[in-house]
Amino acid sequence: KKKNFTYIMNAELQRKTFTGIIGALSSLATYGCFWQVRRYFEATSRWEKITENLKEYKPILLNGEDCKYYPWMKSFKDLQAWEYQLVRLRGMTLNDKFFVRRQKDGRVGYLVF
Repeated sequence: KKKNFTYIMNAELQRKTFTGIIGALSSLATYGCFWQVRRYFEATSRWEKITENLKEYKPILLNGEDCKYYPWMKSFKDLQAWEYQLVRLRGMTLNDKFFVRRQKDGRVGYLVF
C-alpha cells in the first residue's frame, strides 16, 4: 500500500522537529555544565585568596596564667592596636571571662570581659 505525500511530509517534519529540539536541549545542557565548572573554579580561586589573606593574621598565643592581666590592659594607649587582633588562649584563666561576638567594619571579632 502506498503512503500518501502528506503522511510522508508530516513524518519528515516531525523527525526534523525532534532532532532540532534534542540538539537545542543538548546545547543547553552542555552550556549549563560549562557554567557550573566555571563557577566552581571561580569559587575555588576566591577561597584561595581568602585563605592567603587570613594567613597573614597569626594569632598571639596567651597561656592561662598570662591572662591574669591582659596585654592590652597594661597600656590603654595601645588599645586601638589590639582591636581585632587574633588572640589564642590556652589553659585555665583565674577569673571568668566572657566573649561577646561582634562585628565592626565588616570584620567579625569578640569582646573580652
